Amino acid sequence: MIKEFIDRYYLDPIKQDSGYTIVNTLTYAIIFVIAIWLIYEHFFRKSKVIINREFAKSLLGWIIFGGSLRIIRDLNIITSDYLVTPFIYILVFIISFMALLAALRLKKTRKIKLLHTWGFAGYALSAITIAAVITTPKTLNISSFLFIYAIWFTWFILLLQIKKHIPRAKKFLSNWNIAAIMAHLLDATGTFVALTYVYANATFENEKHVLGRTFMEYLETNSILLINGSGSWIMFALKLAVIPLALWAIDKYSENETENKFLKMIIIILGLGIGIRNSLGVLIYS
Repeated sequence: MIKEFIDRYYLDPIKQDSGYTIVNTLTYAIIFVIAIWLIYEHFFRKSKVIINREFAKSLLGWIIFGGSLRIIRDLNIITSDYLVTPFIYILVFIISFMALLAALRLKKTRKIKLLHTWGFAGYALSAITIAAVITTPKTLNISSFLFIYAIWFTWFILLLQIKKHIPRAKKFLSNWNIAAIMAHLLDATGTFVALTYVYANATFENEKHVLGRTFMEYLETNSILLINGSGSWIMFALKLAVIPLALWAIDKYSENETENKFLKMIIIILGLGIGIRNSLGVLIYS
């Protein structure tokens, strides 16, 4: 019975890349929270690693690498299950963390900027994986790919206008908070464009995450407020309901600036990595 339980809720979803259930979602969430706490307590806090603009620029390359590496699995260039959640998070973390340790050592001993070592490595790996994706014999869906980023840019302009014209929002919409919201809006935009306009006969079943799939199922089975037969627009509402609330809680309850930026960094990684994967998935879809 234990083997059947593990196969059904953990191994089969990975092998079949079929998405998440309530059981494995809760399990991964618990493990993720514990891992994040350990990383913060035993590395960022004790080592006094500064999370600043240079660190964020360097990290971006690794986020792009993680998102594009996942597409390598979708294209069957590499068929390993280690490129499926949760293993891909572990794999990218190990590679990036080892590179970060080496880069921090070089920064301390040779005064070499983090962006020139750790950042360069992340962007170089990103370039390699993206090159592998776009050079695979396929017709690239460029118009839909650009449509995703056009919508995403529109959201960015809207956030800037809200920050400019609504005094109460100005303090909350810091650069880090805008980055976190925009990261998850890229995820939402990719899902919306893919399920609404790109994938033929797409339904809520194509959404792999439990919460989004549940809301889409309700909308689509009850024919409520659908766009082109899809309820995937609900992802925008979910993201805008959850992410700002999480950021507000971090701003209110975080003990110091390092903890504040670390938690927001995690939120950015989760949204942007999936968003990049979604947009690249649309690009290669045919």
